[in-house]
Amino acid sequence: MTRQLGLIVLLILISKTAMGCYTPALTDAVNFKNCQLVAQRDDGDAQYYLGYMYHYRKGVYRDYQKAREWYVKAAGQNHASAQYQLGVLFEFGQGVLLNYKKAKEWYLLAAQQGDINGQISVGWLYQYGKGVGSDEKEAASWYLRAANQGSAKGQYNLGALYQFSTRGNKDIAEALQWYLKAANQGDADAYLRLSELYQYGGDIPKDNVKAYQWAFLAANQAGYPEGKVDRLIKGSWIEAERQAGRSLAERWLEGH
Repeated sequence: MTRQLGLIVLLILISKTAMGCYTPALTDAVNFKNCQLVAQRDDGDAQYYLGYMYHYRKGVYRDYQKAREWYVKAAGQNHASAQYQLGVLFEFGQGVLLNYKKAKEWYLLAAQQGDINGQISVGWLYQYGKGVGSDEKEAASWYLRAANQGSAKGQYNLGALYQFSTRGNKDIAEALQWYLKAANQGDADAYLRLSELYQYGGDIPKDNVKAYQWAFLAANQAGYPEGKVDRLIKGSWIEAERQAGRSLAERWLEGH
C-alpha cells in the first residue's frame, strides 16, 4: 500500500469513527477496533457498542462482565439502548444473578426516554408480574406507547393482552384491531392470531374466508407451499373458501 493510499484509508476510518464507530457494512472485527478507539473519548455510543459486541459475541469473545461494564458507562450518559441491555442482563441472569426488579429499573429508564424495547419489556413485566405486581392496565399503557411509535411487537402484545386477559380486560374486538395493525407491518404471529379469531369466531363474526387469508399469509411468510397451510392452522375449509381467501391474500400482498 502506498503512503498516499494509506492516508486515504486513514481519513475514511477517521470520518467513520467521527460519525459513529459501528458501521453495519464493516466486519464485526473492524467495528470492534473502531469502537475501542472512540470509546477512549468517553463516547456513549462507542461504549454501548462495545458492551453490545461483548454481549452478543460480535467481533470478540462473549464476556458478560465486560458487556455490563461498558453498558454501565454508556447508561451513565443516559444512553437508552445501554439501559435496555442492562435490563436484559438482569432479566435473563447473564453474568449476574437473575433479578426482575433490577431488570425493571433499567428497562424503565430506557422506556421513559422513548425506547421501544424498554417500553415493551416494562409492559411484559407488569403483565406477568415479574418483579412487580401483576397489572394488565399498566402493561397495556406501556405496550400502547410502543404501539403508537409504530412497533409491530407492541401492537401484537396489546392484541394478545386483550385476547387472553385474565384480569377482566378481555376484549376480542380490541384484540382484532391491534392484530390487524401488527399484521399490516408483516408480523407473522399476528397473521396466525387473526386466522384463529376469524376461524373460531365468538365475540367477532366467524369468517372462514378471512381465516384462510391470514393462514395463507402466515404459511407464505414461513416459506410453506399452500398445501402446507394446515401445518400452521388446523381448519375445515371448503375449496370455495380457500380460493376466496387466497385471492384476498394475494391482493393484500400486492398492497404491502
